[in-house]
Amino acid sequence: MATQVNPTATSTREVFDHHIGALGTGDLDDLMSDYSEESILIGPDGVVKGLTGIRQVFEFFLSGLLKPGTYEIGLDKVHVEGEIVYVLWHANCVGADVTFAADTFLIRSGKIALQTFAPKLEPHG
Repeated sequence: MATQVNPTATSTREVFDHHIGALGTGDLDDLMSDYSEESILIGPDGVVKGLTGIRQVFEFFLSGLLKPGTYEIGLDKVHVEGEIVYVLWHANCVGADVTFAADTFLIRSGKIALQTFAPKLEPHG
């Protein structure tokens, strides 16, 4: 019996891969194309809903810790199950290192419906 490809998982991975690519280039508009007005982002500072709030979060990170060309990110584990992506990652940045981080994405209809993130930062001396 042939294994069938789950079209949701393929779409889920494609959205995640696009998100990581846009983050790497620092293209904020491209990055935001993965979200909708109904998207929710949850992190250490609380809950952010909608495009305006999520855009502000990424503007902050892309102008500082994750400024394009100033960091290297490593994806340690990526698990995709249906609409869910779970990622363990780390990054070496100019001002601090992200020694450990975990993100979870819920991707529906080609958009990130929900993202959680939890980073452990180690500022440089």
